[in-house]
Amino acid sequence: MAQDYDKILKENMEALILPLADKLLGLPIKTTEELPDDLQTTLERKPDLLKRVTAHKNEHPSYLLHIEFQVKDETTMANRMLLYYAMLWEKYQEPIKQYVIFIGSRKPRMATILNHEQLNYHFTLVDIRELDYRNLLSNATQPEEAVLAILSSFKKEEVDTVIPKILNRLRQLSKNERKLKRYVRQIEILANLRHLQPKVIQYTEAMALTYDIKTDVRYQEGKEEGRQEGKGEGKEAMIIAMLKSGLLTDEQIAQIADTPLKQIRKVRKSIEK
Repeated sequence: MAQDYDKILKENMEALILPLADKLLGLPIKTTEELPDDLQTTLERKPDLLKRVTAHKNEHPSYLLHIEFQVKDETTMANRMLLYYAMLWEKYQEPIKQYVIFIGSRKPRMATILNHEQLNYHFTLVDIRELDYRNLLSNATQPEEAVLAILSSFKKEEVDTVIPKILNRLRQLSKNERKLKRYVRQIEILANLRHLQPKVIQYTEAMALTYDIKTDVRYQEGKEEGRQEGKGEGKEAMIIAMLKSGLLTDEQIAQIADTPLKQIRKVRKSIEK
């Protein structure tokens, strides 16, 4: 499940890195440039997010922005981030800014500093729970901002007040029904990190925002292909259709298709290749 959280956060942060840089990281960003995210020497590491950033004027002309998303409070995170720093510097030799965005359910206690006789290193830790949800919703321009709001601070407001606000804003920002359903599923999954999933589902059902997989065109195509090609091949076609829709987690697809989770992940890997 932690992989699902990381995947959703990574997908949304890719879309939000420009509009939310000021709010979330305090960084004024003008443009970004894609960089290969595989770092390989004798070791291999894959950063969650890596961009070359051009800032607004009066800032350094460009730097590398490296972000990791964490659900677990890892005591050795500083060691890992230092390794990333060293590999990035060796490859690019450009200024580097590093952030860990923590989305876990408790306050992170991971060390952010390493001090040795000949080394002083630190990265910036951002606990998304300390971000005011109102800052994400006010003047929001993208639905991803509403998705992340479910993880942020409600500032002593009642859950029954905040969740409808988030879902209503999400409805306003989503360009079409299909994308709305996808973001609603993301919110439902992420809400589990705050023990709010039952409450979120209650409101998505009341607001008619739930997603019925049986009405999905790809689901119907998978079933039809199953009838034509036989039980075994048909089920795989249905699984492939649901995976490609991007609306369900691997666990949900395994449940709907009555197939072991290991097999679902195997099919996903074959599609990605």
